[in-house]
Amino acid sequence: SIMPVLEKAAQADILVLGSPIFLMDVSAQMKAFLERLIFPFATYEAGYKTIAPKRCDVATIYTMNVPKEMFPEAVIANIESFIGHVFNQPNRICAFNTYQFSDYSKYVVEVFDEESKRKYRDDMFSIELESAFTLGKKMAENIG
Repeated sequence: SIMPVLEKAAQADILVLGSPIFLMDVSAQMKAFLERLIFPFATYEAGYKTIAPKRCDVATIYTMNVPKEMFPEAVIANIESFIGHVFNQPNRICAFNTYQFSDYSKYVVEVFDEESKRKYRDDMFSIELESAFTLGKKMAENIG
């Protein structure tokens, strides 16, 4: 049952939510989880007051095999506005231009260049990881 997970999430000091981006949106599993987590705490009162048992720091982490320029900002901002309304506005971390295949030679891929992806990963992945670590450290320090 998902209920124990939802109950723990609602009482958490920190929420870290992660999803790959598929078809320019979070995964179906993430969307289902967020619907079940957020909807019970939203009201139809003026200002859509939240009745969440507590507000907490939230981090959202997204991975996607497209470059930053193709990030679906409007879609993700909409999801994050609901998270922010109930808990707190999320701090976002993105890992862009990730590998979609472990061996590109096994697939016909004309729209992505494996060499470009490798260069991006070599140049940027450690920076993206460091950003996630730094955010996690800051959030942990803010508890209390």
